[in-house]
Order: sequence, then C-alpha cells, then structure tokens
Amino acid sequence: MKHSIHDLIATLLLSGFSCFSSVWASSSTHVRQAPLKSLLRFHDQASYLTPAPNGRYLAYLSGRLQESVHQRKLRIIDLDTGNIVQVCNTAVGAAFSWAPYGYRLVYRQLHSSPQTKEKRATIWVYDTGLQRSKQMQALQKGASWPIVDPITHSMRYLSPQGIHTFKFRYPGRYTAQWRQKLQEHQSGYWLVTHQAVFWQLKGTGAVKEVSTSKVPILSYTISTDGKAISWANKQEEIYISEQGGPAKFIAYGRHVNWHPIRKQLLFSGARITGNTVVGYDLRVRSSQGTLYWLTHTPHSNESWPFWDRSSLKVLTTTDHTDQLYQLQQRSPKHASTYARQAGTR
Repeated sequence: MKHSIHDLIATLLLSGFSCFSSVWASSSTHVRQAPLKSLLRFHDQASYLTPAPNGRYLAYLSGRLQESVHQRKLRIIDLDTGNIVQVCNTAVGAAFSWAPYGYRLVYRQLHSSPQTKEKRATIWVYDTGLQRSKQMQALQKGASWPIVDPITHSMRYLSPQGIHTFKFRYPGRYTAQWRQKLQEHQSGYWLVTHQAVFWQLKGTGAVKEVSTSKVPILSYTISTDGKAISWANKQEEIYISEQGGPAKFIAYGRHVNWHPIRKQLLFSGARITGNTVVGYDLRVRSSQGTLYWLTHTPHSNESWPFWDRSSLKVLTTTDHTDQLYQLQQRSPKHASTYARQAGTR
C-alpha cells in the first residue's frame, strides 16, 4: 500500500507518536534451565536496552515498569566501568538510536504546550566522549522515531514537513569497500512511527506501509545490512519484513534484537498455555527461520535481550529487577550443537 506524504503525516499525528549462546538440549520444546550470571546493577528497573555498535555503551530507559514510557529517564551505562549518566530530563520514550561506531546517541524529545496541548519535537545527539548533548533540529510539530541506517550512516525521521535526512560524517575514517557496495545495492530505508513501519524506496522517495495492523509498536530492530526489520507490537506479535516486503508473523513475544553479524533474531518469547501467556524466555530465530528456546526459567521473565560485543554471549534483564545478566555457556560441546542447529556454520 503506497502513501503520499500527507497520508504519512496523518498516520503520524493519529499515532500519538514510541546469540549466539549455548542451548542445552537438541529439542526446542525441552530445554534445561539456563543459569543467569549477574553482571551489574542499574540501580533502578531498566527497559528498552539498546547496545551501541561498539559494544561498550548501553542506552536504556530507567524507571518503574508501571510508569508510562515517557516518565522514564534516558540513561547510558558504560559496560566497562559501570558508570551511569543521565542523558536528559525531558520525555524521550522509545525514540532513541545509536549513530555509527557507537559514541553518539540520537534521541527525540517531546514538548507539550500548556495552552494548546500540542506536541512539538526536538532532535538531539548525545556525545559519550564530551558527555553532553547538542540540538540538531527543532520542529513545530511532532516527529517519528529517529532511525540511523547502518549502511549509509544517515539518520531519518518523519514529521509533518516531510522526511528528514541527516548524514553523520567522520573525517579521516575510511569507508570499507564492502560497505560501499552495500550502499550501491541498497534499495530503500526504514521509517518507524509509534503505530506503523514504512519502507522508503531509494531514489524515488515513494513510501509504502509494511505493518498491517494499527497496534502500537513496542520495540523494533534493523539488521546489520539494513535490509530487514523486525518489530513487536503491544499485542506481543512479532513480525519480520525484508526490503519492504510483506510483514511475516513469526512468533508471540516482545523485545526483539538482531544479531550484530548474522541473520539471527533474538527476542523474549512468550510461553503460552491455552490462550494465556504464563511467562517469557529467551528465544532465537535462526537464519533459516527455525525457532529455538535458549532458556526455561519460570517466573524470571527475561526482557530486552541482546548480544555482547563479542557477538557470542547473550545479555538480558528480567522483569522487576535492576540487574543485567549474562546467559552462561556450559561447554564448547553445547555451543557447537547450537551453532549447527541455528545454521551459523
């Protein structure tokens, strides 16, 4: 379904604006309980965990899960030192994304007028080295979530004025030949609002909606090559789309995250009995589309999982705790078994 800019603006305004690890059995239905090792504490409940490309920093929202997402504070933790900084005091919600190389965090702030109650957006970049933010643009209306394309190193977001693009430049850095070729063959770019996923065709500017339901989006993740996107909505349905193709339902769950290198999707999978969700465990969709459970930990409810900088270990938090955990590997034998099952070799 193709959309004009006016259609996209209407959608935006109506929306209100948001492993490799070892597995311990050969069957996806019988998994021994996986040990979780505590790595550090956030000093508050953490959600929307978003690792930087360099693996050193982790951006997240700090605050009780019972609070609105716009009441939680955007923070960054240095995984090497455990040092935590608060990025800003204004409402950000889920609208933040790492720039290339992982030293700058792009985020959108929302401001409400006391008189008209209308929302306007400002786009900011936080520098982890300087430990301060710089405003990139101020808008008279709202804006969608800012997304940084992993191939072109360009930030894109949607506002009533149209589609905005900003390219990050790094003087002195060499653009690898493989990245140059991917840029040449890239066919489009992703745009995400609170309620919809769009694919913008390269060159033409034409935009089509990929998501088929109007259920608000809880989390999304874009593959390293920029071709695929996965998202989970608030009905806990997880979808995948490749280069603007039809959305494909894959499982029930939440909190999706692509592998940094491979086409593997890590997420918090819903354990369902009858029609009732009884808990959440870590789950992986392999590059061949096969689903595997990584954990079976009743009452833990793993949340917001991601791979560490080595791309070999899974880190996660759990509901109602303030800790970051590492999923333990038992032995190289089990790791090799998982690699064969998930199609990584």
